[in-house]
Amino acid sequence: MQPMPPPLNAQEHILDAMRTALVVLDASFRVQAMNAAAEDLLKTSLRASRGHSLDAFMVVSPRLAGQMQEVIRQQAPLTDRAQTLRVHDRGE
Repeated sequence: MQPMPPPLNAQEHILDAMRTALVVLDASFRVQAMNAAAEDLLKTSLRASRGHSLDAFMVVSPRLAGQMQEVIRQQAPLTDRAQTLRVHDRGE
């Protein structure tokens, strides 16, 4: 029997209810958090992905890599609805 996960706080409930995938990365582009929509999109779980580089789950194009560097430099969020994402085949 697996241990029960800790209860979600109000922010986690809101994030998991979103239909938009949200991934939180650290300055080294390692996964720190993601919502349920991101788990579905990337075909992984937060538990399995936390601490791993984003490029372990998807192709990080030069354009996206540049945008992510700019986010760090400017300390500003990124929303790019025109970005085409390619997720790695996880054999599932």
